[in-house]
Amino acid sequence: MPIVCLLTLLVFQQLHAQQPAATSLQSLMREITLAKQDSDKAKLQFKLGEYYFDKEGSFKPDLDSGKFYFKQALIISNTFKSPELRNQILKAEGDRYIQNGIYDNAKECFNTVTNFYKKIGDKYNEAKTWDQYGDCIQRAPDLIGLKISCYNQAYIVYNTTPNQVAAITELKKIADMHLVQGKLAQSENELLQVLARFKAIHFKQLQYTYDLLGGVNQAKGNLHMMLFYRLQTVKSMEASGDFSYAVYFYKSLANAYTDVGMPVKSLPFYFTVMNLTKSQKDFDTFYDVLRKCVNIYVVLDETKVALTFLKKQSEETPPVNYNQKEFLNASYGICYEKLGEEKKAEQYYLEMVRDAHFDNPRNELSGNMESYIIITRFYIKTAYFKKAEPYLDELLKLPPFLKPPVLLNELELYKFKTDSADHNYFAAIGHYQLHKRLNDSLSSANQKKLIEVVQLKDESDKKDIAIQLLQKKEQLDHNLVEQSRTMRNILIAGAGMLLLLMALGYNRYRVKQQHNLQLERNQKIISDKNRALEKSLHENEWLLKEVHHRVKNNMQLVSSLLVSQCEFLRDESAITAIMESRHRIQSMSLIHQKLYKTNNVSTIYMPEYVEELVDYFKDSFKIRTTIYFELKIAPIHLDVQQAIPVGLILNEVITNAINHAFPFTENDKIWISFSLVNDEELALTIEDNGKGLPDGFNIKNYKNSFGLLLIKGLTEDIGGSFSIGGTKGTIVNINFMVHREAHNA
Repeated sequence: MPIVCLLTLLVFQQLHAQQPAATSLQSLMREITLAKQDSDKAKLQFKLGEYYFDKEGSFKPDLDSGKFYFKQALIISNTFKSPELRNQILKAEGDRYIQNGIYDNAKECFNTVTNFYKKIGDKYNEAKTWDQYGDCIQRAPDLIGLKISCYNQAYIVYNTTPNQVAAITELKKIADMHLVQGKLAQSENELLQVLARFKAIHFKQLQYTYDLLGGVNQAKGNLHMMLFYRLQTVKSMEASGDFSYAVYFYKSLANAYTDVGMPVKSLPFYFTVMNLTKSQKDFDTFYDVLRKCVNIYVVLDETKVALTFLKKQSEETPPVNYNQKEFLNASYGICYEKLGEEKKAEQYYLEMVRDAHFDNPRNELSGNMESYIIITRFYIKTAYFKKAEPYLDELLKLPPFLKPPVLLNELELYKFKTDSADHNYFAAIGHYQLHKRLNDSLSSANQKKLIEVVQLKDESDKKDIAIQLLQKKEQLDHNLVEQSRTMRNILIAGAGMLLLLMALGYNRYRVKQQHNLQLERNQKIISDKNRALEKSLHENEWLLKEVHHRVKNNMQLVSSLLVSQCEFLRDESAITAIMESRHRIQSMSLIHQKLYKTNNVSTIYMPEYVEELVDYFKDSFKIRTTIYFELKIAPIHLDVQQAIPVGLILNEVITNAINHAFPFTENDKIWISFSLVNDEELALTIEDNGKGLPDGFNIKNYKNSFGLLLIKGLTEDIGGSFSIGGTKGTIVNINFMVHREAHNA
């Protein structure tokens, strides 16, 4: 009988749901029949097309109907010369094609719109259409490249308009997609550029960029920086007054405090989120956060408080769907597990997993992730390894961006235990080694120290004031006690002792006064000498900066003369030789420019220098959009004797790659890496994905190549070793010993 009732109810609900749609369809058809052949009729045809495309459970006939009515709407809009309506219809049609996996048709629709705006010179709407195209595409792994391509086109066009906020926002979207792809270093570099450019134009709403930087550092396992960026996100949100994503941002900050082992600090933010979700009627998030609060109470050995809190909240706001029931069952399971009632806890956990499957009918791994983690931990803790294994195996299948190092470290330890229980010792050892490496990285003393620094940084202003007031109060109390003690001793000693103390006091006062005068004279002599030395040092530094400035100006003059000389030459090889000389001069000129513009007149900070040198090549060869550079430069300082040869080596290799390596494809790329091999040795690597070296290449056969001879000679000047190789691209490796004074700068 209950089954019959349930089936009847489902059928009734389905018929009830279909009735408004049918009524709406009939109404639309009637309006189209009565409408005149004008833009209003085009809009009605467009609505009817949307109906068929958006129809739940639609089949091919529905899609064909949708295409037909969109086409009719386009015909009418073209007849009445309504380009805005036509473009609106094309973009909506393209969106529907994407939702139904028909990407070629979608591309045709959006390209028609962008070409229209490009033809009439409307750059803003051209860029906006590319952005809308990218937004329509799902974040599926095989479609991320297409999304990035659309956002990149929008970024390029926006950069030609005054709307820099829109341009920088596109760069942020590209960085977000690189994060989804797992390209963490590239995503972080792009987001830092976004942050710097937003700050340069005084844009206030930085919370969205800070949030993505927090996500990057969470994926990298840099928990201290993750917490720092989560704090910055909330500060920026509160400062800007934009609370659109307050629930998400407060929840992320609370999660960050939990991840770094400070759950007590999480609770106030979780309570804030619960109050917000109640007012917004977002009860799924409410129950998710309720579970996290219960878990914190349990960790703090307040299980009874957790149960009371859980019952009160669930009675005031009862769960109404499987997702909320999943979180509620998880919370009860956590409490009873802590109380040692394993059977009861397992019952709740199994209900939790069942609710997760009901809420996630497609059984996507990410949808079941939290519940699988909880039940896996329970079975591992209670030594039911066989029961844990299927859930653990599913978790290990998750894509990398859903498994931050903290979680992966835990899962590898669990896999070691389950494999050991199955007597699969070889596999178990492999999982334990990976767990050990991750654990060592996450639990390093430096990481903990940085976490404390971030935490203290957020509270330092208030604490400093409180500490200063406390110190003053303690000093005042100490002085009062000493004064009382002295007065008591004076009274006890009597009049005679008082005279003696006065005489001794006067004598000591005279001695101290003379001593202080002598100290003041000595201090004055020392201060005068220090001022003279500082003045001399300042003058020497100023003169040295002036020398570097003049050297840089002279090099710029030589460079200009070389460019002028090229205008009178007709021999292509002579022009090439002069331009190559100009590039070499520019690489040295940049070094002298940095020396006179910074306070440090003896060493060059290589990350800034390499980035500026690469920017010079991009502008000089006009390759900003054709060749991509990926830089990975360690924070290295070199003195002038080593920086100039290194700059010339970079000039020779990069120039050669730009001129000869690439067959002008869309994926031309140059990698530059400069890192510390150990405390004394440096490694410089320049690599490209061009056509590579000729077959049978031997450096001895290229003795007449000035470029190779120059690189080899410069490498010997800095006491290094040089190698070149590669067939699918070229790799140049330079290793040399760093000057200790520069390394310690």
